[in-house]
Amino acid sequence: GTVRKAIPTTAPTSCPEGMVGVAAESGGFCIEVERSLNGDIRKAEKACAMAGKRLCQANEWQHACEQARNGSLPLKDIIGNWEWTGSYAKYDVGTAYFSNELRSILLGKSDCQTQYLYPSWREGPFPGRCCK
Repeated sequence: GTVRKAIPTTAPTSCPEGMVGVAAESGGFCIEVERSLNGDIRKAEKACAMAGKRLCQANEWQHACEQARNGSLPLKDIIGNWEWTGSYAKYDVGTAYFSNELRSILLGKSDCQTQYLYPSWREGPFPGRCCK
């Protein structure tokens, strides 16, 4: 038989410099305290990858945002501008040519939950932060 391992939901105790640990039901992770990149989605993904990190998934970003809003995390500028996430959603634009278009999920303009579905093919100079 195989041994089942539990996913730790606690915040990691050691994160790379400039990052803090976040506790989450889906598993703890590290997130950058400050936005570290600006550009389109491909530049954002590449910047994180080159640093040995990745763009935060939308649910991770939301967990970190909520904890920052209640004072549990020292994240800077988490609200006030759209930020890239590594998550995508299908968006039906209602035409035969573009139905179920894949769009990037951006978060953070006015709260921790509101999403902006941005066309993945379109350049957009939005900031972002990486997770690990």
